[in-house]
Amino acid sequence: MHRRPEGAVAGARSLVMRALALTVYRRLEWYEREFGVDSPLVEPGVPLERGFLDLEEALAWTAVHPYLDAATVRKRFARGDLCHGSRHEGRQVTVSWVSTGSAWIDYIDLVVPLPEDAFYHYDRYTVPDLRGLHVAPATGSYLGRAMAARGLTRMTCTVLQENVPALRNVLGFEMHRTATLGWIGIGPVRRSFRRER
Repeated sequence: MHRRPEGAVAGARSLVMRALALTVYRRLEWYEREFGVDSPLVEPGVPLERGFLDLEEALAWTAVHPYLDAATVRKRFARGDLCHGSRHEGRQVTVSWVSTGSAWIDYIDLVVPLPEDAFYHYDRYTVPDLRGLHVAPATGSYLGRAMAARGLTRMTCTVLQENVPALRNVLGFEMHRTATLGWIGIGPVRRSFRRER
């Protein structure tokens, strides 16, 4: 009896999920992790300067991020989202976004109310030449502390299960899956769901 290689199974599953996402079913996995002001920091492989970006700095990031435009940046700032990232040798090398109060999840067209102690971390992008040097997790650990200092001690995020690199990053950052969010429907008729794990 011949077994299909794991990569082939994962590839076939990914293809099926993409087809469903375009038609009748779309979902994301919801992950969480607790932070405190003294939570351990991840050490990066290169020196970093971390902090929140203002509107002009975030707009400049659109020249680096392949899927981000100025209109989206302005929309995020208008609804109160925060932009956070790190610089290496003066160059912005990683950026992510934070929602509080509610999480706006474009992929599943859903707004999720957040508990008072939680923030939603999304759209992290790191420049390709510095990937693998712990730039993103180091920046994320600093962000966790910074948000905990504001009283928001629970980091949340969503991940498409078939996105293996993103899933690996989330698990490596010690986040735990707590729910699955999504919708089922045909055309404009959809029913949203949340399944707790």
